[in-house]
Amino acid sequence: MDIVSTDSDVTRTIAACNEQMWQAYLEKNVVGHNAILSDDYTSIHPDGSLHNGPPSAAAIASEPIAAFRFSQFRVSLLAEDAALATYIADVDTPPGTQPAHVRFAAGTVWVKRRGEWKCRFYQGTTVANEISTK
Repeated sequence: MDIVSTDSDVTRTIAACNEQMWQAYLEKNVVGHNAILSDDYTSIHPDGSLHNGPPSAAAIASEPIAAFRFSQFRVSLLAEDAALATYIADVDTPPGTQPAHVRFAAGTVWVKRRGEWKCRFYQGTTVANEISTK
């Protein structure tokens, strides 16, 4: 994963939390996944649908992934207790699923609550294979 930030400690922490969140999702570990999310978590899925609150086990099972890789991972500290992460997520879907591979431009907002970084917001947008690095 290529990482760019002005605050390397925050970047490493957010990158690890982000990886942990996606890994728990891949494993359909709803408890582990949702433990990384804030209580007031909101997401916007690639289809444009708005979701308030952490996903249920059924919601995670309905959109399975087989593998993921991140690139262009960047973190911007917005305040002492808030950060924005943007990245490209290349996602493989389970065998027999179409499409077999999806690329998302993703953004997450992280907030520090009771000393722990939690994901407050996620938005993923399906993109073509060519991503601008400007």
